[in-house]
Amino acid sequence: QQEAVDHKDGPCFVLAGPGAGKTAVLTRRTAKLVSSGVAPERILLLTFTRLAAKEMLERAKAINPQWEDVDGGTFHSLATRIVNQNNHLFGKTKPFTILDVEDNQTIVKQLTNEVRGHSSEEDWPSPSAIQRVISFSTNTRMSIAEAIFSVTPNYVHLTNKIELIRDKYFDYKIERGLLDYDDCLEYFSALLGNEEIAPAIRAKWDYILVDEYQDRYKLQLDA
Repeated sequence: QQEAVDHKDGPCFVLAGPGAGKTAVLTRRTAKLVSSGVAPERILLLTFTRLAAKEMLERAKAINPQWEDVDGGTFHSLATRIVNQNNHLFGKTKPFTILDVEDNQTIVKQLTNEVRGHSSEEDWPSPSAIQRVISFSTNTRMSIAEAIFSVTPNYVHLTNKIELIRDKYFDYKIERGLLDYDDCLEYFSALLGNEEIAPAIRAKWDYILVDEYQDRYKLQLDA
């Protein structure tokens, strides 16, 4: 732990189980960086849940209240902030509104009913299952057909219709300035691929500390 705390430049990876003190290492490393002259606003603390992000930032600030400027949050909150700071690049003049999971499922249910109509095919996946397929496709960069096979293989015969629901869902969000959590990462990834914008985004921080890094999906890796 001490070796990780004292590490200054270049990548450092800490592998440890629950309760081993990973978060403490990151907050103490933050303290070490600031005490060595690194400006707090040049440090970014990231984690995957709001509770963990809040706890990590509070721990860092508790060590020294002057470190109020240490940046941080969840991957999705950071992505949303950066996307909305550059929303003009997506043709928007107002900030995007972020949908929660319940909103997503309500919209997908409505669109599923539109596509299904009076179809004689009675055996359909639930709207929540269709939402999982769309999300899995986005996160893994798989086609809808591949995602259906992975998530709910009994419905591969509905691939074309679920693709249509996916397209309608995309259009619905674009027309109304909405993003779901997957979109936050998708749009952020697009910004990081923009040669004009990406350097300015990356230049915001000199040190990025990530708690409980999860690399389950390609989209998360890209972002």
